[in-house]
Amino acid sequence: MVRENPDHEQELNRLLGELGETLGRRERVLEGMKRTRTQARLHEITVEADQPFEQLDQDTLVGDLQRELDQQRTRDLDLERVLEILHRQRDIEDRFFLELEPNVAPEHRENLADLVGRMDGRDRIFENINSGSIEEKRRLIPEVMNAQQELEDHLYRLIERHLQRRHQF
Repeated sequence: MVRENPDHEQELNRLLGELGETLGRRERVLEGMKRTRTQARLHEITVEADQPFEQLDQDTLVGDLQRELDQQRTRDLDLERVLEILHRQRDIEDRFFLELEPNVAPEHRENLADLVGRMDGRDRIFENINSGSIEEKRRLIPEVMNAQQELEDHLYRLIERHLQRRHQF
């Protein structure tokens, strides 16, 4: 039985806006990470080009090591920021499901079941991320991002069909 809720569409629109903001933030963080890596590599190339046959003294080695440690800290902080955004995205997707589940028409229940299966797969990846090492987290981030993209695609199609049906009546 589908319950009629006048605030339902408003809540879906709010969640869509929240998800859009989160996805935009994720893209900005990922682009920032790429820029940072590119700048670090350009700096290394510039230093090597300026002093190609320089004797490696202790100060140079210490500077190189400090630069590498700083870059590693930056990568670790970026990783945590990406994971935070992915967790936020997961939370929004879960709230979408909670909003849709009691309101979706019987003919869309199969799509809802498919969504549940995708959410379960996504959650298994998150369990591995949460319990994994830094290297494991780095390895699993693309996998969870792909899972979330597929889930989003199915979620958007379900929302579209759901809203079209509501507007027919």
